[in-house]
Amino acid sequence: MSTPPERTRAILAPLEIAATECFASAILANPRARTHAEAGRWYQAAGVMGVICQREVDAIVRTSDRLLGVQGGQHYFKNVYVKRLDQDLAARLRPWLESKSVASAGLIVDPSSTATVE
Repeated sequence: MSTPPERTRAILAPLEIAATECFASAILANPRARTHAEAGRWYQAAGVMGVICQREVDAIVRTSDRLLGVQGGQHYFKNVYVKRLDQDLAARLRPWLESKSVASAGLIVDPSSTATVE
């Protein structure tokens, strides 16, 4: 007997967040992965990480196996989590990408400035 979908999502959500945070942090720490991220190549950016986030990935797979049955974890990871990973990483890293974009355009604004641009 498998767990109802709503319950499965609720149980897996914190594990997915932890994995996505791990991938995002690892991408920011790796120049090659950052280059892929800046170009919007999220799967390549995450792929550079190798086994850095393996503990988080294993937690998703193990928990999914318990909830969905044997091999349910691999299926869930590959067909649910990974299919959203590009969107989740883009959303998570958007502030960094936007600040980098502003900085590279030479539009850095001094936050202590009280002047406004019209």
